[in-house]
Amino acid sequence: MRKKYLLICCFLSLSLIISCAKDANVIPGVDFDEKEFNEQKAKWQSMKINDYCFEYEFANGTYPSYVKGIVTVSDGTNKVELECESNPNEDLSESSVYYLSDINSVFEAVHDAYKKSLEVSKKNSSHIWYKIEYNSEYGFPESVSNSELKPDNNQKLSNPGESSGDFGLQINKFEIDVHL
Repeated sequence: MRKKYLLICCFLSLSLIISCAKDANVIPGVDFDEKEFNEQKAKWQSMKINDYCFEYEFANGTYPSYVKGIVTVSDGTNKVELECESNPNEDLSESSVYYLSDINSVFEAVHDAYKKSLEVSKKNSSHIWYKIEYNSEYGFPESVSNSELKPDNNQKLSNPGESSGDFGLQINKFEIDVHL
């Protein structure tokens, strides 16, 4: 009888350890290298580049090129052209999250996404990773993406755009000394 009791206790203890370990795999939080982000932002700002243009694309959980934009900055004047083929009713006004007027607004958009991820991580008890590739010469973010891991079964969210603030941004064709 004692042997049976020990066997049952061992089984229950093992089950408890396995179930706790499964949930412990996801530590809520956000992996975002804020130190590097600030260093790259300072690098960009120290160059004081006033004439440049670039193209950008925002992605979401469903569309890889959800919003496309072309930005030209010349002597303090900004020209922005945006399009969203998959949703013609998308808000593309200056107050839209998709509206980027210059490289400083790119940094702001990335940092805003990071702050939103902190809230989402707490709410979902999830872990969010950011992958940012910076331009080696000028320091601006060329490619930004994130992914979220939720605690139950360590699965990625099925539609991250709805609940995680999923963020994908690509900067293309950056050129200096462009005039309007």
